[in-house]
Amino acid sequence: NGATLDDDYHHNFMTIESSAKASIENLNFNKFYRCFVNNGELYVKNAVFKENDAAKFGTKTPGSVIYNKKTATFEYCVFDDNDNSRGGGHPYHYRADLQAGVLYAEAGSMTNLIKCNFKTIYDTVHAVDGSMIVIYDNTIRDYNNLTKAINNNFEAGSCLEFRHISSLN
Repeated sequence: NGATLDDDYHHNFMTIESSAKASIENLNFNKFYRCFVNNGELYVKNAVFKENDAAKFGTKTPGSVIYNKKTATFEYCVFDDNDNSRGGGHPYHYRADLQAGVLYAEAGSMTNLIKCNFKTIYDTVHAVDGSMIVIYDNTIRDYNNLTKAINNNFEAGSCLEFRHISSLN
């Protein structure tokens, strides 16, 4: 699935500024503190995110794959064992102060997840009041997993919505 970037927990990958647009395809992101801080528009396709962990910062840091403050779209991406447990270790136990292994969606943000695969219980989402996340897929499986799993945090006023993939166009 393309080139692999393995950071061994030394850096963030990219910050997208408020007036910027970024498009990334066919990359594998392994062991970053955080892959993206998005203040603009981000589009990611056919990427694999594995073992990224913002907790390695040693502070509460939102989102190991993305801290989304604006508009982000992930299409055909795989999220595999991304964590943000601040040393919580295994076995995993939900704590309300966790900042999400995959996505931390800030107020006013819009995140589209198109045919993405969440592989483990560590691949979590935190949506704050005023954020919106839309899952496009053939089945409602990932939506149900996100809404039923105790590891995810959807604050009052946030929106998680499922739409069949045929409704995308």
